[in-house]
Amino acid sequence: PKRKHINVLGMQISASEQGARKALVGAGAVLLVINGVGLPFILPKVMRRFLGAPFVPMKPHAVDALFDRVLPQWAAARGAGRAAPLEGLRLVDFGAGDGRIVAAAASRGMQAVGYEVNPYLVWWSRWRTRKALAAA
Repeated sequence: PKRKHINVLGMQISASEQGARKALVGAGAVLLVINGVGLPFILPKVMRRFLGAPFVPMKPHAVDALFDRVLPQWAAARGAGRAAPLEGLRLVDFGAGDGRIVAAAASRGMQAVGYEVNPYLVWWSRWRTRKALAAA
């Protein structure tokens, strides 16, 4: 292949046109991947006043404790004498984040809905829900 010589910042560089094209496409692909993966986590910090509070996910053991110990005791104290004390109750999660609270509530028989203003977290929540439904 024919090689071309160019002067970049005082350095002589030679490359074939095909090699330069591969390098350019590769660099573009890397930039797209970095932006696609990093943007959902960087953008909320940059646009905090538009997207609300930062996302801090709840640990799985805390979610289990909430739905297996705290809420059943609360429901029993309110006089819900059912075998499954949470079944049929309603839950609204404002700032639902990745939807783990809503998913945990729905898996325990509750009617649950979550509201989130961050579009990336909404997408992530929907993706996780579809994945869970496909596995079931």
